[in-house]
Amino acid sequence: MIRQSNTACNAVALYVDRRALAQQIAGEEEQRRALADFLGWLGRGG
Repeated sequence: MIRQSNTACNAVALYVDRRALAQQIAGEEEQRRALADFLGWLGRGG
């Protein structure tokens, strides 16, 4: 039983880690797009 419990915990932890990583990557992509838009706007003279 303890092994199954640890396995379930590991599976949940892996899912949470992947979800957190996906959210972090999405946030970074949003920041990159915002910066690119700003720099493009700045380069066009505002």
